Amino acid sequence: MNEPSSLNAGVTTLSQCWDIYAAVKSLDMTDQNSKMAKSRFQRFVSLIGDQVLTQRACNEGLVGYTEAREQDRSDSGGTTPAASTIQREVNAIVAVLNTVIKRRALDVIIRRPELKKTTAKARYTYTRAELVALAELAQDKADSLYESWKELVFLIMVQTGVIQSELQRLRKESLHLEHKIPHIDLRG
Repeated sequence: MNEPSSLNAGVTTLSQCWDIYAAVKSLDMTDQNSKMAKSRFQRFVSLIGDQVLTQRACNEGLVGYTEAREQDRSDSGGTTPAASTIQREVNAIVAVLNTVIKRRALDVIIRRPELKKTTAKARYTYTRAELVALAELAQDKADSLYESWKELVFLIMVQTGVIQSELQRLRKESLHLEHKIPHIDLRG
């Protein structure tokens, strides 16, 4: 895929990087993952300001982004975002930068900043008896709140361990119920 012609001039700025990356990778900007990656990169640029793509700008920018996200964690009581979330965000930003660096044959080496570790938050796990009771409640057609779609959604969640956000992204073409082995494709 060709880069937009307006981006072919000599100096590359950080704000140009996303468009170059999206063009090189032929991204579908209606896709949730592409939208999230763009949002992270735009936050990175807005945080450090638009500047020429240099080793110093990239590395100091990544440190600044990481420190800002760790401050977000501190402000939230120390739990979110987790170090793993920040690492995924940094990886997405670095992917954009590395693509542009390679495409433009720039002599830039990116160093990922060290992250402060977080302890995983303990999550409640329902017992089998609790799951059975909840499933029975979801299937109770006498209940005034009963809806068949709620029953289906709940049963999918209980039987697969899927989380709410994965279900929200579920599309009809992801259902393969007539397959030899019925299954549902869930995408992160």
